[in-house]
Amino acid sequence: QPLIMVAIGFDRYFCICHPFLHAVTVPRAKWCVGILTVIAALIGIVPMLSHGVYHPVVRQVNVTLSSPPAQVRASTTPFSDGLFVQPLPVYNVDPGESINYKTGSLDALAPTPVTPMDEVKLDVDVGQWVVPMNVTEVDYFGICIYTYFLLSEQFVDMYLKVYASLFLVEFIVLALLYALIYRSILARRAWKNKRKRTSCYTSTNCPETVAEETQLTHLNGTATETVLLKAHTEKMSTAMMDRALYANIKTAAMLFVVTVVFVISFLPSWLMGLKLLPFSYIAFYMFYINNVVNPIIYAFMNRTFRDDLVQLLRSCVRRY
Repeated sequence: QPLIMVAIGFDRYFCICHPFLHAVTVPRAKWCVGILTVIAALIGIVPMLSHGVYHPVVRQVNVTLSSPPAQVRASTTPFSDGLFVQPLPVYNVDPGESINYKTGSLDALAPTPVTPMDEVKLDVDVGQWVVPMNVTEVDYFGICIYTYFLLSEQFVDMYLKVYASLFLVEFIVLALLYALIYRSILARRAWKNKRKRTSCYTSTNCPETVAEETQLTHLNGTATETVLLKAHTEKMSTAMMDRALYANIKTAAMLFVVTVVFVISFLPSWLMGLKLLPFSYIAFYMFYINNVVNPIIYAFMNRTFRDDLVQLLRSCVRRY
């Protein structure tokens, strides 16, 4: 949703601040929608792959072998055979090897990888090699939380940082766009007021225009219709431009309200994700309020929708 609001913000900016630039065309809009769809899909795939109900659990087990592993090294740890003190053979498991539970021996292609935890020691009493190891098993946890089967923990942490920074960047871009739109509206309003004061600006509220048209009627004779038609066309064109600008301003105001509501609803969960606020279920899931409020904003800031709703209610009252 922030990506869509940024795209709409750019659209309103070009329509209000640069209406004759024609920067937003139908082909360009289609390309922007396609690119935003791909970006949103890529952003959404990462949380989907990094969550699950099955989680790895590391347990320590002792594996006994009848023969020593292939790679060994001697240790100076002594043990006594009753008469002499001799060094105890101690063996390290190669980091790339693991236990094959079918054969009971070390196998680099074992289906269940294990991590060597300590040195392999000889049990003098039973004459077997004891290998303390960490075994990673998969348990059904029952709660969907972060898991790192498909994506590494480092990748997920980097994704969370990028995702959190995107919210800040989008908020700054939207604030700049709406600030530029507001400045353009104020500048245009000041320019129109100045022009009305200094000259006869074509407007239905300007009495000098009517006087000029009357004077041209008496002086120019047959050319009056052409002059009046030209003035009327310019007046209609100006009125249409004013109505289009007013409609764009209303749309920008509505989208500004939508943006403010989104920022307010999403800000608590964003701060909790950055661990700047203590976690709270109610505040964290408050961003769903944005989806509830948006239809109300779109509806009651749209005059056509309000009129249709009033007519519908009146017809229902008359029927019953």
